[in-house]
Amino acid sequence: MLRSVEDISSTKKRLLIEIPAEEIEREMQKAYSLAQAEARIPGFRPGKVPIGLIVKRFGDAILAEVLERIVPEAYKQSIKESGLVPVSPPELEEEIEYKKNSPITMKVRLDVRPEVEPLNYKGIEIEEVPVVVTEEDVQRVLEAVANDKANYEIAEDEVREGDLVTFDCYSQSGQKRDVVIKVGPLSPFPEDFNRAFVGKTVNDTFEVEADFTDRSDLQLNGLKGTLSITITSVKRLVAPPIDDEFAKDVGFENMEKLRERTREILRITRTNEANNEKIGQILERLDETHDFELPESLLENELVSLIDEYKATEKETRSEEELRRELLPLAKKNVKIWILLDLIGKQEGIEVTKEEVERELYSTASQFNVAPEDLLRYYMEKDGSLIRIHNRVYTKSVFKRLLDCAVIKNSDNLISEDLQKEAQ
Repeated sequence: MLRSVEDISSTKKRLLIEIPAEEIEREMQKAYSLAQAEARIPGFRPGKVPIGLIVKRFGDAILAEVLERIVPEAYKQSIKESGLVPVSPPELEEEIEYKKNSPITMKVRLDVRPEVEPLNYKGIEIEEVPVVVTEEDVQRVLEAVANDKANYEIAEDEVREGDLVTFDCYSQSGQKRDVVIKVGPLSPFPEDFNRAFVGKTVNDTFEVEADFTDRSDLQLNGLKGTLSITITSVKRLVAPPIDDEFAKDVGFENMEKLRERTREILRITRTNEANNEKIGQILERLDETHDFELPESLLENELVSLIDEYKATEKETRSEEELRRELLPLAKKNVKIWILLDLIGKQEGIEVTKEEVERELYSTASQFNVAPEDLLRYYMEKDGSLIRIHNRVYTKSVFKRLLDCAVIKNSDNLISEDLQKEAQ
Protein backbone atom coordinates (compact mmCIF):
# COMPACT_ATOMS: atom_id res chain seq x y z
CA MET A 1 0.00 0.00 0.00
CA LEU A 2 2.59 2.58 1.12
CA ARG A 3 5.03 3.41 -1.65
CA SER A 4 6.99 6.27 -0.04
CA VAL A 5 7.04 8.97 2.64
CA GLU A 6 8.38 12.40 1.70
CA ASP A 7 9.51 14.87 4.36
CA ILE A 8 8.02 18.26 3.56
CA SER A 9 9.12 19.29 7.07
CA SER A 10 9.55 17.59 10.42
CA THR A 11 5.80 17.91 11.01
CA LYS A 12 4.40 17.71 7.48
CA LYS A 13 4.65 14.61 5.31
CA ARG A 14 3.59 13.51 1.84
CA LEU A 15 2.54 9.89 1.48
CA LEU A 16 2.45 8.06 -1.85
CA ILE A 17 -0.12 5.30 -1.54
CA GLU A 18 -0.92 2.68 -4.16
CA ILE A 19 -3.93 0.36 -4.20
CA PRO A 20 -3.12 -2.66 -6.44
CA ALA A 21 -5.31 -3.20 -9.50
CA GLU A 22 -6.12 -6.78 -8.51
CA GLU A 23 -7.44 -5.66 -5.13
CA ILE A 24 -9.65 -3.01 -6.74
CA GLU A 25 -11.02 -5.47 -9.28
CA ARG A 26 -11.63 -8.06 -6.56
CA GLU A 27 -13.67 -5.57 -4.55
CA MET A 28 -15.52 -4.41 -7.68
CA GLN A 29 -16.50 -7.99 -8.55
CA LYS A 30 -17.77 -8.54 -5.00
CA ALA A 31 -19.85 -5.38 -5.29
CA TYR A 32 -21.21 -6.40 -8.72
CA SER A 33 -22.20 -9.82 -7.37
CA LEU A 34 -23.97 -8.25 -4.39
CA ALA A 35 -25.80 -5.81 -6.65
CA GLN A 36 -26.78 -8.68 -8.97
CA ALA A 37 -28.29 -10.60 -6.06
CA GLU A 38 -30.27 -7.60 -4.84
CA ALA A 39 -31.28 -5.99 -8.17
CA ARG A 40 -34.92 -6.05 -9.20
CA ILE A 41 -35.21 -5.34 -12.95
CA PRO A 42 -38.36 -6.13 -14.95
CA GLY A 43 -37.87 -9.11 -17.27
CA PHE A 44 -35.28 -10.81 -15.09
CA ARG A 45 -35.68 -13.16 -12.18
CA PRO A 46 -34.04 -12.08 -8.89
CA GLY A 47 -30.33 -12.89 -9.00
CA LYS A 48 -30.35 -13.52 -12.74
CA VAL A 49 -29.72 -9.99 -14.04
CA PRO A 50 -26.68 -10.11 -16.37
CA ILE A 51 -23.51 -8.60 -14.88
CA GLY A 52 -23.15 -6.45 -18.00
CA LEU A 53 -26.51 -4.82 -17.31
CA ILE A 54 -25.54 -4.34 -13.65
CA VAL A 55 -22.34 -2.58 -14.72
CA LYS A 56 -24.20 -0.44 -17.25
CA ARG A 57 -26.93 0.67 -14.86
CA PHE A 58 -25.14 0.81 -11.53
CA GLY A 59 -21.43 0.85 -12.39
CA ASP A 60 -20.72 4.45 -11.35
CA ALA A 61 -22.55 4.10 -8.04
CA ILE A 62 -20.82 0.79 -7.31
CA LEU A 63 -17.41 2.28 -8.12
CA ALA A 64 -18.07 5.23 -5.78
CA GLU A 65 -19.12 2.86 -3.00
CA VAL A 66 -16.04 0.67 -3.45
CA LEU A 67 -13.67 3.66 -3.49
CA GLU A 68 -15.37 5.15 -0.43
CA ARG A 69 -14.53 1.94 1.40
CA ILE A 70 -11.08 0.93 0.16
CA VAL A 71 -9.44 4.37 0.01
CA PRO A 72 -9.76 5.03 3.79
CA GLU A 73 -8.63 1.46 4.47
CA ALA A 74 -5.55 1.99 2.28
CA TYR A 75 -4.76 5.24 4.09
CA LYS A 76 -5.18 3.61 7.49
CA GLN A 77 -2.89 0.73 6.53
CA SER A 78 -0.29 3.13 5.12
CA ILE A 79 -0.25 5.16 8.32
CA LYS A 80 0.30 1.96 10.27
CA GLU A 81 3.19 1.00 7.98
CA SER A 82 4.75 4.48 8.20
CA GLY A 83 4.71 4.66 11.99
CA LEU A 84 3.56 8.28 11.77
CA VAL A 85 1.08 9.84 14.20
CA PRO A 86 -1.31 12.14 12.26
CA VAL A 87 -2.55 15.29 13.99
CA SER A 88 -4.66 16.54 11.07
CA PRO A 89 -7.01 15.00 8.51
CA PRO A 90 -5.27 13.93 5.29
CA GLU A 91 -5.43 16.18 2.22
CA LEU A 92 -5.49 14.65 -1.26
CA GLU A 93 -3.14 16.57 -3.55
CA GLU A 94 -4.67 15.14 -6.72
CA GLU A 95 -8.09 13.83 -7.60
CA ILE A 96 -8.32 10.03 -7.50
CA GLU A 97 -8.55 8.49 -10.98
CA TYR A 98 -9.78 4.97 -11.63
CA LYS A 99 -8.89 3.00 -14.73
CA LYS A 100 -9.91 -0.60 -15.14
CA ASN A 101 -7.08 -3.07 -14.46
CA SER A 102 -4.84 -0.23 -13.21
CA PRO A 103 -3.72 0.61 -9.68
CA ILE A 104 -4.95 3.74 -7.92
CA THR A 105 -2.17 6.06 -6.82
CA MET A 106 -2.80 8.74 -4.18
CA LYS A 107 -0.66 11.59 -2.94
CA VAL A 108 -1.69 12.54 0.59
CA ARG A 109 -0.35 15.45 2.64
CA LEU A 110 -0.83 15.63 6.40
CA ASP A 111 0.56 17.08 9.62
CA VAL A 112 2.14 14.60 12.01
CA ARG A 113 3.29 14.63 15.58
CA PRO A 114 7.02 15.42 15.63
CA GLU A 115 9.54 13.10 17.20
CA VAL A 116 11.40 14.80 20.04
CA GLU A 117 14.89 13.56 20.87
CA PRO A 118 16.06 13.61 23.54
CA LEU A 119 12.88 13.61 25.61
CA ASN A 120 13.99 15.03 28.97
CA TYR A 121 11.40 14.63 31.71
CA LYS A 122 13.04 12.52 34.42
CA GLY A 123 14.78 14.12 37.37
CA ILE A 124 13.26 17.59 36.89
CA GLU A 125 13.89 19.60 40.06
CA ILE A 126 10.88 21.40 41.52
CA GLU A 127 10.09 23.18 44.76
CA GLU A 128 7.90 21.44 47.31
CA VAL A 129 4.52 23.06 47.93
CA PRO A 130 3.46 22.82 51.58
CA VAL A 131 0.09 21.37 52.51
CA VAL A 132 -1.12 23.13 55.65
CA VAL A 133 -4.51 22.59 57.30
CA THR A 134 -5.19 24.60 60.46
CA GLU A 135 -8.08 24.52 62.90
CA GLU A 136 -8.95 28.03 61.72
CA ASP A 137 -9.33 26.63 58.20
CA VAL A 138 -11.66 23.92 59.47
CA GLN A 139 -13.71 26.50 61.38
CA ARG A 140 -14.06 28.73 58.31
CA VAL A 141 -15.41 25.82 56.27
CA LEU A 142 -17.91 24.91 58.99
CA GLU A 143 -19.05 28.53 59.23
CA ALA A 144 -19.53 28.61 55.46
CA VAL A 145 -21.68 25.46 55.66
CA ALA A 146 -23.66 26.97 58.52
CA ASN A 147 -24.20 30.19 56.54
CA ASP A 148 -25.61 28.13 53.67
CA LYS A 149 -28.22 26.85 56.11
CA ALA A 150 -28.97 30.28 57.56
CA ASN A 151 -32.53 31.65 57.63
CA TYR A 152 -33.87 35.18 57.95
CA GLU A 153 -35.23 35.96 61.42
CA ILE A 154 -36.78 39.08 62.94
CA ALA A 155 -34.11 41.44 64.32
CA GLU A 156 -34.95 43.88 67.11
CA ASP A 157 -31.67 45.83 67.16
CA GLU A 158 -30.12 48.33 64.76
CA VAL A 159 -29.96 47.67 61.01
CA ARG A 160 -26.68 46.19 59.76
CA GLU A 161 -25.30 45.47 56.33
CA GLY A 162 -26.92 42.33 54.94
CA ASP A 163 -30.25 42.87 56.71
CA LEU A 164 -33.55 42.75 54.83
CA VAL A 165 -35.49 45.92 55.66
CA THR A 166 -39.15 46.51 54.83
CA PHE A 167 -40.31 50.15 54.82
CA ASP A 168 -43.01 52.56 53.71
CA CYS A 169 -42.04 55.60 51.66
CA TYR A 170 -43.92 58.91 51.29
CA SER A 171 -43.14 61.97 49.17
CA GLN A 172 -44.91 64.75 47.28
CA SER A 173 -44.51 62.69 44.09
CA GLY A 174 -46.29 59.63 45.53
CA GLN A 175 -46.03 56.85 48.06
CA LYS A 176 -44.98 53.21 48.17
CA ARG A 177 -45.71 50.64 50.86
CA ASP A 178 -43.92 47.43 51.87
CA VAL A 179 -40.77 48.23 49.92
CA VAL A 180 -37.90 45.78 50.59
CA ILE A 181 -34.19 46.60 50.51
CA LYS A 182 -31.22 44.38 51.30
CA VAL A 183 -28.80 46.75 52.95
CA GLY A 184 -25.24 46.41 51.68
CA PRO A 185 -22.78 47.14 48.87
CA LEU A 186 -24.63 44.91 46.39
CA SER A 187 -27.92 46.74 46.79
CA PRO A 188 -29.35 48.21 43.55
CA PHE A 189 -30.32 51.35 45.44
CA PRO A 190 -27.98 54.40 45.38
CA GLU A 191 -25.16 54.27 47.94
CA ASP A 192 -26.35 57.29 49.97
CA PHE A 193 -29.90 55.94 50.11
CA ASN A 194 -28.64 52.50 51.08
CA ARG A 195 -26.34 53.84 53.83
CA ALA A 196 -29.15 55.85 55.42
CA PHE A 197 -30.74 52.64 56.80
CA VAL A 198 -27.66 51.51 58.76
CA GLY A 199 -28.11 52.08 62.52
CA LYS A 200 -31.89 52.60 62.35
CA THR A 201 -34.46 50.36 64.09
CA VAL A 202 -38.05 49.27 63.52
CA ASN A 203 -40.56 52.19 63.56
CA ASP A 204 -37.81 54.77 62.96
CA THR A 205 -38.80 57.50 60.53
CA PHE A 206 -36.22 59.55 58.63
CA GLU A 207 -35.87 61.61 55.46
CA VAL A 208 -33.64 60.99 52.45
CA GLU A 209 -33.11 63.04 49.29
CA ALA A 210 -33.34 60.78 46.25
CA ASP A 211 -34.36 60.64 42.60
CA PHE A 212 -35.96 57.44 41.33
CA THR A 213 -37.34 58.71 38.03
CA ASP A 214 -36.88 56.18 35.22
CA ARG A 215 -35.95 53.36 37.62
CA SER A 216 -38.37 50.66 36.52
CA ASP A 217 -36.12 48.07 38.19
CA LEU A 218 -36.99 49.43 41.65
CA GLN A 219 -40.22 49.56 43.66
CA LEU A 220 -39.60 53.28 44.22
CA ASN A 221 -39.76 54.04 40.49
CA GLY A 222 -41.10 57.55 39.86
CA LEU A 223 -40.47 59.00 43.32
CA LYS A 224 -38.28 62.09 43.59
CA GLY A 225 -37.25 64.71 46.14
CA THR A 226 -37.48 64.42 49.92
CA LEU A 227 -38.59 60.89 50.79
CA SER A 228 -39.98 60.09 54.24
CA ILE A 229 -38.98 56.54 55.22
CA THR A 230 -40.61 54.49 58.01
CA ILE A 231 -39.05 51.12 58.80
CA THR A 232 -41.71 48.45 59.42
CA SER A 233 -39.54 45.33 59.86
CA VAL A 234 -35.94 44.16 59.95
CA LYS A 235 -34.84 40.60 59.22
CA ARG A 236 -31.36 39.19 59.60
CA LEU A 237 -29.74 36.07 58.22
CA VAL A 238 -29.03 33.86 61.24
CA ALA A 239 -26.85 30.78 60.89
CA PRO A 240 -27.45 27.76 63.15
CA PRO A 241 -24.96 27.22 65.98
CA ILE A 242 -22.05 24.94 65.09
CA ASP A 243 -22.65 22.16 67.60
CA ASP A 244 -23.53 18.46 67.75
CA GLU A 245 -27.06 19.16 66.49
CA PHE A 246 -25.60 20.98 63.50
CA ALA A 247 -23.29 18.00 62.85
CA LYS A 248 -26.25 15.60 62.92
CA ASP A 249 -28.15 17.87 60.56
CA VAL A 250 -25.42 17.48 57.94
CA GLY A 251 -25.11 13.72 58.46
CA PHE A 252 -22.47 13.19 61.15
CA GLU A 253 -22.61 11.61 64.58
CA ASN A 254 -21.15 14.62 66.39
CA MET A 255 -18.92 17.67 65.89
CA GLU A 256 -15.75 15.66 66.38
CA LYS A 257 -16.64 13.44 63.42
CA LEU A 258 -17.65 16.45 61.32
CA ARG A 259 -14.40 18.29 62.06
CA GLU A 260 -12.39 15.17 61.29
CA ARG A 261 -14.10 14.77 57.92
CA THR A 262 -13.76 18.48 57.13
CA ARG A 263 -10.05 18.34 57.96
CA GLU A 264 -9.63 15.30 55.70
CA ILE A 265 -11.42 16.98 52.78
CA LEU A 266 -9.30 20.11 53.20
CA ARG A 267 -6.14 18.02 53.24
CA ILE A 268 -7.16 16.21 50.05
CA THR A 269 -8.15 19.47 48.35
CA ARG A 270 -4.93 21.24 49.27
CA THR A 271 -2.82 18.24 48.34
CA ASN A 272 -4.42 18.31 44.89
CA GLU A 273 -3.79 22.05 44.67
CA ALA A 274 -0.17 21.54 45.71
CA ASN A 275 0.26 18.80 43.12
CA ASN A 276 -1.20 21.11 40.47
CA GLU A 277 1.35 23.76 41.43
CA LYS A 278 4.15 21.21 41.16
CA ILE A 279 2.83 20.04 37.80
CA GLY A 280 2.88 23.68 36.72
CA GLN A 281 6.57 23.86 37.64
CA ILE A 282 7.28 20.69 35.67
CA LEU A 283 5.42 21.95 32.59
CA GLU A 284 7.40 25.18 32.70
CA ARG A 285 10.64 23.20 32.77
CA LEU A 286 9.47 20.99 29.88
CA ASP A 287 8.64 24.10 27.87
CA GLU A 288 12.02 25.66 28.60
CA THR A 289 14.13 22.60 27.82
CA HIS A 290 12.52 21.41 24.56
CA ASP A 291 12.50 23.16 21.21
CA PHE A 292 10.96 21.61 18.10
CA GLU A 293 8.77 22.50 15.14
CA LEU A 294 5.02 22.54 15.80
CA PRO A 295 2.41 21.14 13.40
CA GLU A 296 0.74 24.07 11.61
CA SER A 297 -2.78 22.65 11.90
CA LEU A 298 -2.53 22.05 15.66
CA LEU A 299 -1.13 25.54 16.22
CA GLU A 300 -3.85 27.17 14.14
CA ASN A 301 -6.63 25.20 15.86
CA GLU A 302 -5.32 26.14 19.30
CA LEU A 303 -4.94 29.79 18.33
CA VAL A 304 -8.49 29.95 16.96
CA SER A 305 -9.78 28.30 20.13
CA LEU A 306 -8.00 30.84 22.35
CA ILE A 307 -9.24 33.75 20.24
CA ASP A 308 -12.82 32.48 20.49
CA GLU A 309 -12.50 32.24 24.28
CA TYR A 310 -11.24 35.80 24.55
CA LYS A 311 -13.82 37.18 22.12
CA ALA A 312 -16.58 35.54 24.16
CA THR A 313 -15.88 37.88 27.08
CA GLU A 314 -17.92 41.09 27.05
CA LYS A 315 -14.95 43.29 27.95
CA GLU A 316 -12.77 42.11 25.04
CA THR A 317 -12.30 44.98 22.57
CA ARG A 318 -9.14 43.95 20.70
CA SER A 319 -9.34 43.07 17.02
CA GLU A 320 -8.83 39.50 15.84
CA GLU A 321 -5.47 40.45 14.37
CA GLU A 322 -4.35 41.92 17.71
CA LEU A 323 -5.55 38.79 19.51
CA ARG A 324 -3.71 36.53 17.07
CA ARG A 325 -0.48 38.42 17.66
CA GLU A 326 -0.82 38.50 21.44
CA LEU A 327 -2.08 34.92 21.90
CA LEU A 328 0.36 33.22 19.53
CA PRO A 329 3.03 32.60 22.23
CA LEU A 330 0.43 30.99 24.51
CA ALA A 331 -0.91 28.86 21.65
CA LYS A 332 2.63 27.68 20.84
CA LYS A 333 3.26 26.79 24.47
CA ASN A 334 -0.03 24.87 24.78
CA VAL A 335 0.63 22.84 21.63
CA LYS A 336 4.22 22.10 22.66
CA ILE A 337 3.09 20.87 26.09
CA TRP A 338 0.35 18.74 24.53
CA ILE A 339 2.86 17.04 22.23
CA LEU A 340 5.35 16.48 25.06
CA LEU A 341 2.70 14.96 27.33
CA ASP A 342 1.59 12.65 24.52
CA LEU A 343 5.15 11.52 23.85
CA ILE A 344 5.93 11.04 27.55
CA GLY A 345 2.79 8.98 28.00
CA LYS A 346 3.71 6.76 25.05
CA GLN A 347 7.27 6.32 26.28
CA GLU A 348 6.01 5.39 29.74
CA GLY A 349 3.54 2.91 28.25
CA ILE A 350 0.52 4.65 29.73
CA GLU A 351 -2.80 3.23 28.53
CA VAL A 352 -6.35 4.14 29.49
CA THR A 353 -8.78 1.35 30.34
CA LYS A 354 -12.52 1.32 29.83
CA GLU A 355 -12.99 1.15 33.61
CA GLU A 356 -10.90 4.30 34.12
CA VAL A 357 -12.99 6.19 31.55
CA GLU A 358 -16.19 5.06 33.30
CA ARG A 359 -14.88 6.16 36.70
CA GLU A 360 -13.93 9.57 35.32
CA LEU A 361 -17.36 9.91 33.71
CA TYR A 362 -19.11 9.18 37.00
CA SER A 363 -16.75 11.49 38.90
CA THR A 364 -17.38 14.34 36.46
CA ALA A 365 -21.14 13.77 36.62
CA SER A 366 -21.02 13.92 40.43
CA GLN A 367 -18.91 17.08 40.32
CA PHE A 368 -21.46 18.89 38.14
CA ASN A 369 -24.45 17.27 39.85
CA VAL A 370 -25.83 15.70 36.67
CA ALA A 371 -26.87 12.14 35.89
CA PRO A 372 -24.05 10.06 34.33
CA GLU A 373 -26.31 9.04 31.44
CA ASP A 374 -27.04 12.71 30.68
CA LEU A 375 -23.32 13.52 30.64
CA LEU A 376 -22.68 10.48 28.43
CA ARG A 377 -25.37 11.68 26.02
CA TYR A 378 -23.81 15.17 25.97
CA TYR A 379 -20.36 13.89 24.99
CA MET A 380 -21.74 11.47 22.41
CA GLU A 381 -23.80 14.21 20.76
CA LYS A 382 -20.92 16.71 20.86
CA ASP A 383 -17.93 14.52 19.92
CA GLY A 384 -19.46 11.22 18.86
CA SER A 385 -17.29 9.48 21.47
CA LEU A 386 -15.83 9.80 24.96
CA ILE A 387 -12.51 11.05 23.60
CA ARG A 388 -12.50 14.07 25.94
CA ILE A 389 -12.94 11.86 29.00
CA HIS A 390 -10.30 9.47 27.64
CA ASN A 391 -7.81 12.31 27.10
CA ARG A 392 -8.48 13.70 30.56
CA VAL A 393 -7.71 10.34 32.17
CA TYR A 394 -4.61 9.95 30.00
CA THR A 395 -3.32 13.41 30.95
CA LYS A 396 -3.91 12.76 34.66
CA SER A 397 -1.92 9.55 34.38
CA VAL A 398 0.95 11.36 32.66
CA PHE A 399 0.90 14.07 35.34
CA LYS A 400 1.15 11.42 38.06
CA ARG A 401 4.11 9.81 36.30
CA LEU A 402 5.83 13.18 35.92
CA LEU A 403 5.46 13.82 39.67
CA ASP A 404 6.91 10.37 40.39
CA CYS A 405 9.89 11.17 38.13
CA ALA A 406 10.52 14.65 39.59
CA VAL A 407 13.09 15.57 42.23
CA ILE A 408 11.37 17.63 44.91
CA LYS A 409 13.62 20.06 46.76
CA ASN A 410 13.20 21.06 50.42
CA SER A 411 10.64 18.32 50.98
CA ASP A 412 12.07 17.25 54.36
CA ASN A 413 11.32 20.60 56.00
CA LEU A 414 7.71 20.95 54.93
CA ILE A 415 4.96 19.23 56.89
CA SER A 416 1.35 20.20 57.48
CA GLU A 417 0.35 21.63 60.84
CA ASP A 418 -2.05 18.82 61.62
CA LEU A 419 0.68 16.24 60.97
CA GLN A 420 3.03 18.16 63.23
CA LYS A 421 0.46 17.91 66.02
CA GLU A 422 0.10 14.18 65.40
CA ALA A 423 3.88 13.79 65.61
CA GLN A 424 3.89 15.53 68.99
